[in-house]
Amino acid sequence: CLIFNLTNIYATNNPYKQISSLGFTNCTWYAWDQVYKRLGIALPSWGNADTWLTYAKNAGYEVGTTPKAKSIVVWRWGNYGHVGYVERVSGDKIYVWDSDRTCIDEEYPPYKECMEKSVDQTSAEACYKSAKTIACENNSTYWISPGDLIGYIYLDKIPEKTTPVLTTPTEVKKSNNANLNSLIIDGIDFEFKKDVFEYELTLNKINEITINATAEDKKAKVDLEKTQTLNVGLNIVEIKVTAEDGTTNTYVLKIKLNDNNANLSNLSIDGIDFEFNKDVLEYEIKVNNDKININGTSESTYAKIDGIGSYDLNNGLNMIEIKVTAEDNTSKIYKINIYKEEKENIKKQSLNNKNIIIYIILMAALIIIVSTIAILIIKKCKKNK
Repeated sequence: CLIFNLTNIYATNNPYKQISSLGFTNCTWYAWDQVYKRLGIALPSWGNADTWLTYAKNAGYEVGTTPKAKSIVVWRWGNYGHVGYVERVSGDKIYVWDSDRTCIDEEYPPYKECMEKSVDQTSAEACYKSAKTIACENNSTYWISPGDLIGYIYLDKIPEKTTPVLTTPTEVKKSNNANLNSLIIDGIDFEFKKDVFEYELTLNKINEITINATAEDKKAKVDLEKTQTLNVGLNIVEIKVTAEDGTTNTYVLKIKLNDNNANLSNLSIDGIDFEFNKDVLEYEIKVNNDKININGTSESTYAKIDGIGSYDLNNGLNMIEIKVTAEDNTSKIYKINIYKEEKENIKKQSLNNKNIIIYIILMAALIIIVSTIAILIIKKCKKNK
């Protein structure tokens, strides 16, 4: 059996790795565990299986080639050897607990009864799994082939420096530290304290943030989606820290994203028709009114509008500005250039219009008269002929 680096210390816990790199139970771990469970002896760490006898002898244990109960048998096998715990000896047979095999007591009444009732391979295997396990029988002078026995380590007389261990090792207390060591939002400055669990932030013109959080204890787990998409209004981000022992702390970020919408949804002037487009910022309008009333609403309920209301107009050009300020102070100005004609010009234009109408009427009457006279003359001429 291959194990990790060779040491020569006395251990109160099994110093060997239970599972090998190939996925099998290590024989050194298994033999050490059997000795500890059955005899209460915590053996030293003696390296690979084939070196156990040499290190045991050097440590003051009695060794030999005669099989005895309550001993460890050491065999040559592969590159690293093999070991097992000897429960009893009968003639040239030893009965061993080792990691290589599992043996059952076929005379065990419940097992015999189970096998009598089994009907197929599956039910027979179920009987085998529930059977009483016992030490496996081996030849006392070799394991697989003659000559592979290295010897036995006798445990009935242990050296003074090896103290039997009969108590269960104290369990190491798991950490309950569920604090963060750091909390950072890329590009945003705020003061973090590990014992403050709620933060309120107000942001402008940021639609996405990246959060980095590190636990104070390396064994703690941090649950967090690092990239967060923000919506206008309140956004809640929770960062949960779970300590090694299951204790939890939750840090909460309350992030308010201010609206940057500075558009008007509509703009109108009482009694005047014109086409409004939120993306068109300047309008030219001609009126005869002395006074106008401007109405408008914003696309965002968070925006503020300045310039809506009634205006007295002067003759000529009147420049009116409607300013929309978004929640994040983004602003947009809509300009209305209103041209009001002077009343005197209007009167002159009206008089000119009347004169034109009179002229048209007179000309029409003259044409009718001339036409009538011409017709009468033509008729008279015809009669004379």
